[in-house]
Amino acid sequence: MFEKAILSKKFAFLFPALLFFFNIAATSLFYADSRFYAWIYSAILHPLGGAAMAVLFFNFWEKNPELYLFKRKYFVVLIMALGFVALVGVLWELYEFGLDYSGLFPFKSQQGLQDTMLDLFWDLAGGGFLLLFYLNSSLYKKYLPGAQEKI
Repeated sequence: MFEKAILSKKFAFLFPALLFFFNIAATSLFYADSRFYAWIYSAILHPLGGAAMAVLFFNFWEKNPELYLFKRKYFVVLIMALGFVALVGVLWELYEFGLDYSGLFPFKSQQGLQDTMLDLFWDLAGGGFLLLFYLNSSLYKKYLPGAQEKI
């Protein structure tokens, strides 16, 4: 049941969209309190964002497998999913960098390289968690032909 919910078009686009708007609201509301901001961002929102981007990728992949030349190479698809999560994480960090140096907010959202690397780690951890869920689901065997023989 949960697997079908993840593959639904509503979930695949509503979950990342709601998370994005929640993220923007959290940025605006908790920008001043760096302790709460760092905790909610690093520990909660970055893994959720990584998972949301993995959901978006897998939904797109499973609805359009004819777009890819290597649809029988399941390991490549898994690497592509993590690559997509990493790309979105890097773009988000560039967004934070732009906010810091644009002068729109008097506070800094990036406390340095350690914070940026930790944020990227949490993005990949969230995407990796969803990837593990995906590997253990029946969807993995259904939508990635050839996966049954490999595992």
